[in-house]
Amino acid sequence: MAEVLHERPAAAVWTVAEAKSHLKVDHNDEDAIISSYIEAATIWAQDLTLRSLISQKWRLTSSQFPASYRTPLRLARGPISAIDSVKYFDISGVQQTWDSANYQVTTWNDSVSMLFPASGESWPDTEDDNANAVEVIYTAGYGQSRDDVPEDIRVAILYRIADLYELRGQSDTIQTSRAYDPGLTDSLLMHYRSGNA
Repeated sequence: MAEVLHERPAAAVWTVAEAKSHLKVDHNDEDAIISSYIEAATIWAQDLTLRSLISQKWRLTSSQFPASYRTPLRLARGPISAIDSVKYFDISGVQQTWDSANYQVTTWNDSVSMLFPASGESWPDTEDDNANAVEVIYTAGYGQSRDDVPEDIRVAILYRIADLYELRGQSDTIQTSRAYDPGLTDSLLMHYRSGNA
């Protein structure tokens, strides 16, 4: 089973201009690298918390549905706002779209949701020897705008951007930078990492 980003968010958590203001950079020579730091810091926060920040689409693939109808498909990149499609290759090798009336979603916390067959339904049988027999596309994120993202996550990302900028080229040093200091950046994300948010 694998989950990969299917469609990127339409906006960034911080703009280059905002990051430059925080970094006290008053020239444009490093705009490209600062933009890449924003992207890297955002991915870092999403991976650490297992949360999608600004709305984006994820694609889960599996070789089959769970063996038991009581066993869910785990969607690990919430908070989920929509299941866009559930498709599978049937035993004849024909791709089918599973109707949304046949399944339901239960959210355990913002980062994890469970996809189950609806009451009275069971998982469909799938084609053998197909690593991607099952495909689920879902939309996840706090909203379409960066303003929908919790402020403490945004601040943690800004700290991380500063670390990447100030310690660029020092791969060993960054491991002991403030991004890993539990009194600073880690503490901002710990609540989300614990699954209590």
